[in-house]
Amino acid sequence: MAAECRQHGFAISREKLAKYEIGMTQVPVRFVPIIAHVLKVQITDLLPPIGDEDEPKSTSPQVKIRNLSGPRIRFFRKKQKWTQHKLAAVLKEMGVLMTRDIIASVETQRTRVRDYQLVLFAKALQIPLESLFPDEADFADYSNFFSTRRPLKTRSHSTE
Repeated sequence: MAAECRQHGFAISREKLAKYEIGMTQVPVRFVPIIAHVLKVQITDLLPPIGDEDEPKSTSPQVKIRNLSGPRIRFFRKKQKWTQHKLAAVLKEMGVLMTRDIIASVETQRTRVRDYQLVLFAKALQIPLESLFPDEADFADYSNFFSTRRPLKTRSHSTE
């Protein structure tokens, strides 16, 4: 992708592109149309969704879900009346570097969340860790998530 971006006048290294992808560096606005052209998508497809929903909502089966806690994080953040920038600032005060883009990707379930990140989100939002996991009623919304996953490998322990 970096080579194709360079062909369109966007001089970028693979390393820099990787930093954009994981949210370590923000993409300069002037390069967004070039990236959209290279990826053959609309510019709006590259932007995080904007909305004012107060409740976690079910996810469309076509969306590839990468975490189950994103909607809950968004719900509790909005309950605090915080923006994603405010949550990033609170995390930064805790010594955690997490950009608004990373938070947006987590909330929209586009990226995985590590267990230690859940602990940090719970601490920043001042809520119990368990609050970030879906309720039993929510599991019906995630039936496609579980049916498309490979089974976990289990170790067999002998009792001899």
